[in-house]
Amino acid sequence: VSQSRYSQVYGNFVNNVTATGSADIVGINIKGATRPVTSAPQGFSVNVWGNQVTNIGVVASNGTGIRAQTDDVLIYGNTVETCRGGIVSDETAAYRNVRIQNNLVRYASVVAGTIGIIMEGAGSHVVADNNTVLNATTGLILRTGPSGTMQDGQVTQNIFTGCDNGIVFDAFTGCTLDRPVFDNNVVTGGTYGILFNGSAGTVSNIRLRNNDFARATNPVVGTPFVTAASAYGNFGFLSNTVTWNPPSIANNASSATTLSVPGAALGDTVNASFSIALGGLALTAQVSAADTVEVRLTNNSGAPVDLGSGTIRVQVSKGVF
Repeated sequence: VSQSRYSQVYGNFVNNVTATGSADIVGINIKGATRPVTSAPQGFSVNVWGNQVTNIGVVASNGTGIRAQTDDVLIYGNTVETCRGGIVSDETAAYRNVRIQNNLVRYASVVAGTIGIIMEGAGSHVVADNNTVLNATTGLILRTGPSGTMQDGQVTQNIFTGCDNGIVFDAFTGCTLDRPVFDNNVVTGGTYGILFNGSAGTVSNIRLRNNDFARATNPVVGTPFVTAASAYGNFGFLSNTVTWNPPSIANNASSATTLSVPGAALGDTVNASFSIALGGLALTAQVSAADTVEVRLTNNSGAPVDLGSGTIRVQVSKGVF
């Protein structure tokens, strides 16, 4: 759909689209320009709903199910299956006001390179809300393009099931991501709940609230989260393990070890466990410095205690939660 205004694309079945001399393979592509552009005709204000889009291009190589490349697009209630990029808001020309809502993006199994929803570029007011993504390598990625600023990107109330990574947040060198919002999302497993990879660009005014990342191996990773001014109510922990063979500890004495937990900060809550019986010793843990947890065994048993080697496991709950 090129340069179309005030139109609807609905009730279609798009299947098995392959390349014909071009690597740009898209099932439904909404193209146009931003509203201020005076050269006619330009497209905007398009609704894409109730479509089934499957097998576009080659999974993990190319192919996009549905892509918005203009202002004021609503992508609602579609089913997209087996495309490298399921639904893409391509904001390379600073397009605005794209809403991706109540869609189902699914893959039969996790295949390297697949991304359920992609929100990228230099636009503003791009929203992904109430979508379900199954078995993508990455459930959703929010990132800038090669230049410019993205503002007010919102990722809310989505479910990412069976994805290797739930949400990835990225900013390229020289770019700005301002006022990104991540609220009320659920990630059911995988390596990362949310991965902040924003150190290359400028990231400001993050909001991270009421998400459930607890079932991911690494629920929250990345430095922008640590400095977020508005983050609370999230489920999930930073964690790490270390093998420790403590020395013999005399009565009324203690021994400690430290381990690295990236993202841990003073004031965070720490839970710790040891894989062997403590023999009457007390085990405590605290964040002793940025990214560092100290675990201490204290002996008040009345006699020396010499434990064997075991595994210390710590979980850090962010203080801003």
